[in-house]
Amino acid sequence: MVEIPEVKKIAVSKLTTDGKNPNVMDVNYQIALKNNIKKYGFLVPIITNKDYLVADGEHRLTVAIDLGMTEVPVVALNVQEVDRRLLRQVMNKLKGVHDPILDAEEFKFLLESKEVDFTKLLAHTDQDVLDKINMFESVDLPKEFDEKEFDENIPTTTQCPKCEYTW
Repeated sequence: MVEIPEVKKIAVSKLTTDGKNPNVMDVNYQIALKNNIKKYGFLVPIITNKDYLVADGEHRLTVAIDLGMTEVPVVALNVQEVDRRLLRQVMNKLKGVHDPILDAEEFKFLLESKEVDFTKLLAHTDQDVLDKINMFESVDLPKEFDEKEFDENIPTTTQCPKCEYTW
Protein backbone atom coordinates (compact mmCIF):
# COMPACT_ATOMS: atom_id res chain seq x y z
CA MET A 1 0.00 0.00 0.00
CA VAL A 2 1.29 3.47 -0.89
CA GLU A 3 1.40 5.89 2.01
CA ILE A 4 -0.17 9.31 1.56
CA PRO A 5 1.57 11.63 4.00
CA GLU A 6 -0.42 14.19 5.92
CA VAL A 7 -0.18 17.82 4.90
CA LYS A 8 -0.12 20.29 7.80
CA LYS A 9 0.04 24.07 7.92
CA ILE A 10 3.34 25.03 9.55
CA ALA A 11 4.66 28.47 10.49
CA VAL A 12 7.27 29.63 7.98
CA SER A 13 9.46 30.61 10.95
CA LYS A 14 9.85 26.90 11.82
CA LEU A 15 11.18 25.98 8.36
CA THR A 16 14.89 26.04 7.55
CA THR A 17 17.05 25.44 4.50
CA ASP A 18 20.60 24.15 4.28
CA GLY A 19 21.89 26.63 1.68
CA LYS A 20 22.94 23.77 -0.60
CA ASN A 21 20.00 23.55 -2.98
CA PRO A 22 21.46 22.87 -6.44
CA ASN A 23 18.21 24.05 -8.06
CA VAL A 24 18.55 27.77 -8.73
CA MET A 25 15.80 30.03 -9.96
CA ASP A 26 16.43 33.37 -11.63
CA VAL A 27 14.44 36.45 -10.75
CA ASN A 28 12.03 36.10 -13.71
CA TYR A 29 11.05 32.61 -12.60
CA GLN A 30 10.69 33.80 -8.99
CA ILE A 31 8.32 36.52 -10.17
CA ALA A 32 6.36 33.97 -12.21
CA LEU A 33 6.19 31.61 -9.22
CA LYS A 34 4.94 34.47 -7.04
CA ASN A 35 2.30 35.37 -9.67
CA ASN A 36 1.16 31.74 -9.82
CA ILE A 37 0.84 31.44 -6.04
CA LYS A 38 -1.09 34.72 -5.91
CA LYS A 39 -3.42 33.59 -8.71
CA TYR A 40 -4.00 29.93 -7.81
CA GLY A 41 -2.91 29.63 -4.18
CA PHE A 42 -0.20 27.54 -2.58
CA LEU A 43 -0.92 24.28 -4.40
CA VAL A 44 2.16 22.13 -3.76
CA PRO A 45 3.24 21.54 -0.17
CA ILE A 46 6.81 21.98 0.96
CA ILE A 47 8.51 18.69 1.82
CA THR A 48 10.77 18.62 4.88
CA ASN A 49 12.33 16.19 7.29
CA LYS A 50 10.86 15.84 10.81
CA ASP A 51 12.91 18.87 11.93
CA TYR A 52 11.38 21.02 9.15
CA LEU A 53 14.59 21.20 7.11
CA VAL A 54 13.39 21.68 3.52
CA ALA A 55 13.89 18.88 1.02
CA ASP A 56 11.65 20.32 -1.71
CA GLY A 57 10.00 23.70 -1.99
CA GLU A 58 12.72 26.14 -1.08
CA HIS A 59 11.68 28.54 -3.86
CA ARG A 60 8.02 28.28 -2.82
CA LEU A 61 9.08 29.05 0.75
CA THR A 62 11.03 32.13 -0.37
CA VAL A 63 8.02 33.38 -2.34
CA ALA A 64 5.68 32.66 0.58
CA ILE A 65 7.87 34.79 2.84
CA ASP A 66 7.96 37.56 0.19
CA LEU A 67 4.16 37.44 0.07
CA GLY A 68 3.95 37.82 3.84
CA MET A 69 2.52 34.35 4.42
CA THR A 70 2.93 33.14 7.98
CA GLU A 71 1.99 29.49 7.34
CA VAL A 72 2.49 27.13 4.41
CA PRO A 73 1.40 23.56 3.71
CA VAL A 74 4.12 21.08 4.68
CA VAL A 75 4.68 17.35 4.46
CA ALA A 76 7.17 16.54 7.23
CA LEU A 77 8.74 13.13 6.67
CA ASN A 78 10.68 11.08 9.18
CA VAL A 79 13.72 10.62 6.92
CA GLN A 80 17.47 10.60 7.38
CA GLU A 81 19.65 13.28 5.77
CA VAL A 82 20.55 11.06 2.82
CA ASP A 83 16.83 10.58 1.98
CA ARG A 84 16.09 14.29 2.44
CA ARG A 85 18.77 15.13 -0.11
CA LEU A 86 17.65 12.32 -2.40
CA LEU A 87 14.11 13.72 -2.26
CA ARG A 88 15.46 17.14 -3.24
CA GLN A 89 17.11 15.61 -6.30
CA VAL A 90 14.11 13.48 -7.24
CA MET A 91 11.55 16.25 -6.83
CA ASN A 92 13.66 18.66 -8.90
CA LYS A 93 14.41 16.23 -11.71
CA LEU A 94 11.53 13.80 -12.24
CA LYS A 95 9.22 16.16 -14.07
CA GLY A 96 9.30 14.92 -17.64
CA VAL A 97 10.06 17.03 -20.67
CA HIS A 98 7.76 19.21 -22.69
CA ASP A 99 6.87 18.24 -26.22
CA PRO A 100 7.66 21.43 -28.17
CA ILE A 101 4.78 20.90 -30.61
CA LEU A 102 2.22 20.39 -27.86
CA ASP A 103 3.71 23.38 -26.02
CA ALA A 104 3.26 25.50 -29.14
CA GLU A 105 -0.37 24.35 -29.46
CA GLU A 106 -1.01 25.17 -25.79
CA PHE A 107 0.63 28.59 -26.14
CA LYS A 108 -1.43 29.34 -29.24
CA PHE A 109 -4.66 28.38 -27.45
CA LEU A 110 -3.76 30.50 -24.43
CA LEU A 111 -2.83 33.50 -26.56
CA GLU A 112 -6.06 33.25 -28.52
CA SER A 113 -8.16 32.98 -25.35
CA LYS A 114 -7.00 36.44 -24.23
CA GLU A 115 -8.34 35.61 -20.77
CA VAL A 116 -5.04 35.73 -18.94
CA ASP A 117 -1.56 37.09 -19.56
CA PHE A 118 0.01 33.68 -19.11
CA THR A 119 3.48 34.88 -20.02
CA LYS A 120 3.72 36.45 -16.54
CA LEU A 121 2.87 33.06 -15.05
CA LEU A 122 5.50 31.18 -17.09
CA ALA A 123 8.46 33.57 -16.98
CA HIS A 124 8.41 33.82 -20.79
CA THR A 125 8.29 36.98 -22.82
CA ASP A 126 5.57 37.44 -25.42
CA GLN A 127 8.29 37.08 -28.06
CA ASP A 128 9.45 33.73 -26.59
CA VAL A 129 5.91 32.41 -26.91
CA LEU A 130 5.44 33.73 -30.45
CA ASP A 131 8.79 32.25 -31.50
CA LYS A 132 7.76 28.82 -30.21
CA ILE A 133 4.42 28.99 -31.99
CA ASN A 134 5.94 30.22 -35.27
CA MET A 135 8.64 27.56 -35.19
CA PHE A 136 6.03 24.81 -35.53
CA GLU A 137 3.31 26.40 -37.61
CA SER A 138 5.40 26.17 -40.77
CA VAL A 139 6.58 22.59 -40.20
CA ASP A 140 4.90 19.67 -41.96
CA LEU A 141 4.82 16.97 -39.33
CA PRO A 142 4.58 13.30 -40.18
CA LYS A 143 1.20 11.75 -39.42
CA GLU A 144 2.83 8.67 -37.87
CA PHE A 145 6.23 7.63 -36.69
CA ASP A 146 7.71 4.28 -35.82
CA GLU A 147 7.69 4.32 -32.02
CA LYS A 148 9.86 1.19 -31.80
CA GLU A 149 12.53 2.75 -34.03
CA PHE A 150 12.32 5.95 -31.97
CA ASP A 151 12.74 4.06 -28.66
CA GLU A 152 15.73 2.11 -30.00
CA ASN A 153 17.62 5.37 -30.64
CA ILE A 154 17.24 6.65 -27.09
CA PRO A 155 20.45 6.09 -25.10
CA THR A 156 19.99 3.89 -22.05
CA THR A 157 22.87 5.49 -20.17
CA THR A 158 24.27 8.98 -19.80
CA GLN A 159 27.88 9.92 -19.15
CA CYS A 160 29.18 13.07 -17.51
CA PRO A 161 31.54 14.80 -19.97
CA LYS A 162 33.81 16.01 -17.15
CA CYS A 163 34.22 13.05 -14.79
CA GLU A 164 32.91 10.32 -17.12
CA TYR A 165 30.56 9.00 -14.41
CA THR A 166 27.89 6.88 -16.12
CA TRP A 167 24.29 6.51 -14.96
